[in-house]
Amino acid sequence: MKLHPKRILAGTSALAIAGGVLLATSGAAFAVTPGWEPDPNSIGSITFTDATGAPITTGSLTAPMGSFVIGSHAGRTGDTKATLIASTPKSGVDSQLWSTEQLSSSTIYSPTPAGMPADLGGTGLPVVTSSAGDETLAQYISDFPNTSAVAGFQNLYEIRLYTSGTSASGATFDSADVQVDTTAGTWTVVYPPATDATTTTITETPANPDITSAGTVSVLLSASVSAASPGVPAAYTGPVGTVQFFDNLTQVGTTQLVTGTGPYVASFSDTGVVNPSTHSFKAVFSAFSGSTLIASSSAASPWQVEKPADTTAITLSVNAGPHAGDNVTYSGTVTDTSNVATPVNAGTVNLFDNGSAAPLNPTPLPVSSTGAYTFSNTFASAGAHSIVATYSGVSGAFLGISSAPATFSQSPTPGNPCDPAVGGQCTDVQTITGKIPTGVLSISTPYTAGSPLDLGTLALDPTDTFFTAHATFGKSATDPSQDILITDTRAGNLPWTAQAQAATLNDGGSNAGSTISGENVGLTGLTIVPVTGNGFNGTATNFTTTANPAAAPPVAPADAGFLGLGNEAHDFAQAQHGVGSVGLSGVLTLNAPSSTEAGQFTGTVTFTLVGSIVANAH
Repeated sequence: MKLHPKRILAGTSALAIAGGVLLATSGAAFAVTPGWEPDPNSIGSITFTDATGAPITTGSLTAPMGSFVIGSHAGRTGDTKATLIASTPKSGVDSQLWSTEQLSSSTIYSPTPAGMPADLGGTGLPVVTSSAGDETLAQYISDFPNTSAVAGFQNLYEIRLYTSGTSASGATFDSADVQVDTTAGTWTVVYPPATDATTTTITETPANPDITSAGTVSVLLSASVSAASPGVPAAYTGPVGTVQFFDNLTQVGTTQLVTGTGPYVASFSDTGVVNPSTHSFKAVFSAFSGSTLIASSSAASPWQVEKPADTTAITLSVNAGPHAGDNVTYSGTVTDTSNVATPVNAGTVNLFDNGSAAPLNPTPLPVSSTGAYTFSNTFASAGAHSIVATYSGVSGAFLGISSAPATFSQSPTPGNPCDPAVGGQCTDVQTITGKIPTGVLSISTPYTAGSPLDLGTLALDPTDTFFTAHATFGKSATDPSQDILITDTRAGNLPWTAQAQAATLNDGGSNAGSTISGENVGLTGLTIVPVTGNGFNGTATNFTTTANPAAAPPVAPADAGFLGLGNEAHDFAQAQHGVGSVGLSGVLTLNAPSSTEAGQFTGTVTFTLVGSIVANAH
């Protein structure tokens, strides 16, 4: 049996992305509370944002402090310019008398600066736009280092935003306090503190994107942000934060500003979603400084648009001779009933007589380029026959289907004086003997290299730590021949043990992430699919199944353990007295570490039937 999963890299716990750089926006861990706060000369807070307008709370000492810096106070009437200033705090000294230095040139923010996201430009608040020539915080620290040994002052700096009606010599300003880590080369906002947790959720409309036509489709993404506490102090009048939508780690739509007291909602309609395609949507809330809200992200939400497989029809014609031993020819055609212009040119057909689980044909009959199939055989004994042709289907292309029964009868061969068809009657006494055969053990599954079990697209688990997918192992709840079929015809009603072992999966590459350990493959939830009249005793005292869960979290490719179905044959079913046949259906799971590269991975699972009771060593 082959595993054939498709994997698309899904969203991790990233909260914002700008220019390909991951920017964390969660609440800072406060190593220290600034000893001068609240600063009586500060009238508001400032927020640093990336190029999309999403707030950020950390950055590099050697780069401008965000693409835009926004004050929370509207400034004086007539103010049109804003400037970013850094200052070095001194214990016991009025903040107006601290050492300061200009970090940016003055930005004319009224009218709105060119290139500013539309939502941010509509606030009317003072804005500083960063440029390549701005002084970095590292350069300022080299000029005015913080050498204080006083608790609450070490490694801390106050960043200020002055408007054109104010000056560093006496007027008030908007501000935020940052703590620097010169070893890591970073700064982090520590005041005003973010103390109120938020929860962000995302929904998609429609939730079930099964589309029957090709082309593009639309999806409405809706986000809701709720806070455990109000999160907006009365003195704070600035924006609360922003909401962004991401599809497979790429932002879709623009950054949206949210205001007020919550809950906060945002939406975006993506009208160009390709059919078919696979997506992982996420909503990200980033908080403005001063609102006291902590940023949050929704869980990744897998969403797939897939054009359903076409429906099909199958015909069956039987040309049979009248007597046992005469040739019987079967023929027919599989057609596409969803799209008459598309021929069914793939898949196989099997022929079943009188409801038998085993097909008449020893190997599946291939469908030709025109959808045709044919087969011939003979029957040694006279009798009635009811033949059904079953088309296998092709995943994602054609649905399977069965024909109506075709019935016929064959009589005994002519010339036999005991043949009732010619009015004969006779009596003959015979000695009979019988021998109990040694019998055979057999195990089979419905999957092949040409028709593997496709686990589809792996998605992030609920903790966003690894990829996972699962699928039903077996094709029918009523036909055991389409599941794991175990048959024991040995004399003596002997025991048996069924085992499975998964090999390493790979995508053909040679990179560190090109393989997935067989320990990350699991088989669980096994249930019996009965075989009518087979005589197998499936009671709890005679028959047991064993679950082999996939490693979770998943292990590395070189792991030598025995989790899941990896590195040895694992028992999954045992019978103390095993004569008869039984079908088993279960759930096959594949997990993969988040370090696994994107690609199409293929592997095998080997099923073994042992004619005794076996216990795994591990």
